[in-house]
Amino acid sequence: MDNQIQKILEKAAKGEQLNREEVINLLSLDANGDTVELLYKAGREAARHYSNNQGRIWAAIGVDYQPCPMNCRFCSFGEAWGIIKTGMELPPEQIEAQAIEFADQGAHWITLRTTEHYSIDRLCDLCRRVIQATRGRVELVANTGELTLATAGKLLKAGFTTAYHSCRLREGIDTILSPETRLSTLRAIREVGLKLAHLVEPVGIEHTLEEIADCLLKALAHGASLTGAMARVPVPGTPLADYGPFPERELAKIIAVTRVVAGPRATDICVHPPCLEGIRAGANTVVVEMGAVPREMEEVKSEWRTFTISDAKALLSSAGYDLPTPSI
Repeated sequence: MDNQIQKILEKAAKGEQLNREEVINLLSLDANGDTVELLYKAGREAARHYSNNQGRIWAAIGVDYQPCPMNCRFCSFGEAWGIIKTGMELPPEQIEAQAIEFADQGAHWITLRTTEHYSIDRLCDLCRRVIQATRGRVELVANTGELTLATAGKLLKAGFTTAYHSCRLREGIDTILSPETRLSTLRAIREVGLKLAHLVEPVGIEHTLEEIADCLLKALAHGASLTGAMARVPVPGTPLADYGPFPERELAKIIAVTRVVAGPRATDICVHPPCLEGIRAGANTVVVEMGAVPREMEEVKSEWRTFTISDAKALLSSAGYDLPTPSI
């Protein structure tokens, strides 16, 4: 087994694309075994090469929420779960102030995360306001509902450089959206010239190696330049909460595989929630977020889980990453 894994890792190190079977073989490693350390080492070396050893901090501002009829089985916003009883929307002035703070502290990206109830035109206006407030020092990422060529083009014209979107694990089973609907948005993002951020998410203990491999390969096939993995956070009252948390070592293993498999196709790899094991395995990006967070039962008025940009810098530095001042 060690010999087989070594051959796969050597192939990836040459910049060659791995096939589905090889990706699954890497994912099948025991997360607590000795061989996984070979994978971690390969992931961290790939990060050193493809990200130029630069750590990245990805800030996110959850702009709004309200009880949502989509009822994704992992999301606290689902109307059917009765967790979110009234809506919340951050005023633009607060978003601007928070964006300035994140930029001053060294964020590389700032995501403006909105629900489908927040119109594209309003999101574009908010983008322009944040760009002006931060003097263009950070890249802006849109995380909203489904997009067409026309609406994706509006985001690009407004100043967004990147869109976050994913064809999630068990799309159409744990969500009411079809995989094709999500893939249509991924195609629109790529066609208009936005960069794509697409994590393998939300990962739970019930997902198979094949499902995880397919989600990763789908992200790369649609041109994701920022990818990685996000573990599902069990929110009490949501249908999938009883599965409990996803083990950190398993998340780190997925991160290492993602970094190795992505090769030159993706510059940055994100682990969420942030964890040292994931950073050690090859993630160079962590997220600091506040506001409307679909993994919480109420508005997060400061940083989620008290994880700040200072904490992010310390975590990335502890794994040997450089932290350059962001510039675009």
